[in-house]
Amino acid sequence: MILWKELEKTQPIVVQTFKNAFQRDRVAHAYLLEGPQGTGKVDTAYLFVKNYFCRNLNNTEPCLECDNCKRIESRNHPDVLFIEPEGLTIKKEQIQTIQKESSFSGFESEKKVFIINQADKMSASAANSLLKFIEEPNKGTVVILITEEVHRMLDTIISRCQLLPFKPLPHSLFIQQLIEEGVPSNNARLIASLTNNLQEGTEMNEDPLFGKRKELVVQFAKEVYSGSLNAFIRISDFLEQFKEKEEVQFGIDLLTLFYKDFLYAQAEKMEKTVYVDEWDYFLRECKGIKPTVFANKITSIINAKKRIFSNVSPQAVLEQIVVDLQK
Repeated sequence: MILWKELEKTQPIVVQTFKNAFQRDRVAHAYLLEGPQGTGKVDTAYLFVKNYFCRNLNNTEPCLECDNCKRIESRNHPDVLFIEPEGLTIKKEQIQTIQKESSFSGFESEKKVFIINQADKMSASAANSLLKFIEEPNKGTVVILITEEVHRMLDTIISRCQLLPFKPLPHSLFIQQLIEEGVPSNNARLIASLTNNLQEGTEMNEDPLFGKRKELVVQFAKEVYSGSLNAFIRISDFLEQFKEKEEVQFGIDLLTLFYKDFLYAQAEKMEKTVYVDEWDYFLRECKGIKPTVFANKITSIINAKKRIFSNVSPQAVLEQIVVDLQK
């Protein structure tokens, strides 16, 4: 149960915008919440709804005790409708449901709120229907659109909404959240470099494959770095753990982070290292090597990763990575 004072730590501009709207009684008819996954957009939308319907507002904080707040918290308020894709898209019929609902008076007031999650997934006909709807909003009706890919939405829809960009969570704060959820600190740093979504991060930590894959990448990276020919043999083990193309990309991301840790060791920034258990190794192996050497190796890995979806076999990509890194 999030409150404005908590959200303000990570999304101060969004919070101030909403607070101003309530204090000045100038709530917009349409908002567009856009930003990366895991930044609290849906929670923010429901917090706005609590404010909008709360019977006992405390300045700008909802009371959380009135019947409206409780029903909104349990997602069963009759004047709040939540829409998200059915299958791959949000269909025209779903938007027509909103239009129909908005034509009726609210059950308990003139207020109604419609939340459309993953709004970028609207079909063309659905988007056009929504455009007509928000061009002529009914009194008391608020539409909240939520998206991670605002560039996929119609410019005409964007221009009719108040746009509220959500920033990624600060890295240090996200690491702390992971630790509070039970993720070991030596995994939390690595996971926080791979995702900005708390649920995804905790699930990654609980996946038994994650530990095995992490250990394999460390072994592979060390053999590559040492110039050992065993690195080429290790590729088959790599592809056993990372079978699909998306998984291979994930494995290459883990390798990239390993090489970035050499740069952090050279700068003596242990707090930024993600493979914290290998700190002594990084300190020992980076001595006498120019930072540009590691930077170039990282660039090589990133460029190779792009070839995964260019009809180049993962085996060939990994072999090229080994060749490039052992030059």
